[in-house]
Amino acid sequence: MCKRRAQTVLEFGLFGAIILVVFGSIVAYTQRLNDKQYILMENFRAALKKAHDENAAISYTTLEDRFHANVHSPFEKSRSTPSASSQVYWAVPYAGESPNSNTYYKVNDEEFTLGEDEELDHIEFAYQTEIKKIFEKEEERETIATSLDVDVDEERTYEFVDEDDNVIKTINQRVSTGGSRRWETVY
Repeated sequence: MCKRRAQTVLEFGLFGAIILVVFGSIVAYTQRLNDKQYILMENFRAALKKAHDENAAISYTTLEDRFHANVHSPFEKSRSTPSASSQVYWAVPYAGESPNSNTYYKVNDEEFTLGEDEELDHIEFAYQTEIKKIFEKEEERETIATSLDVDVDEERTYEFVDEDDNVIKTINQRVSTGGSRRWETVY
């Protein structure tokens, strides 16, 4: 009789863990998909606005680093880099003239334009991440209190490089995130 109870508890524990992993994976996938769709629509709207305001043909590219839920370490999170690109031709030039055109890039919240003589070949990304975890345990008479503090500090560098391997533009950004949690157990 005791073996059956132990087996039942073990099976429920394993089944529960599998359900939590599957549910966490579905949440993370849904979050990434939602962010990708949002950036795609936001990118198109920005390109459309610039093309309308400048009466020009616009190329607009967005790169955005976002932190998503991480099943294995919730406070650390995991980085995802969704991107989108749009080309909008809104120009109505005078007869015999060629339309204005501009190329814009938006990296997180920083937007810039390339000059007419600058041609981008590729973008190089570099991330330097520092994670600090502090786990504390306090025992008093009838209470055990544990706390976890996580700080994630990330230095991001983006280099826009032309076909001759010359750096056109360098963007440096610093992002901090984290969280804390405290548990108390009374026995």
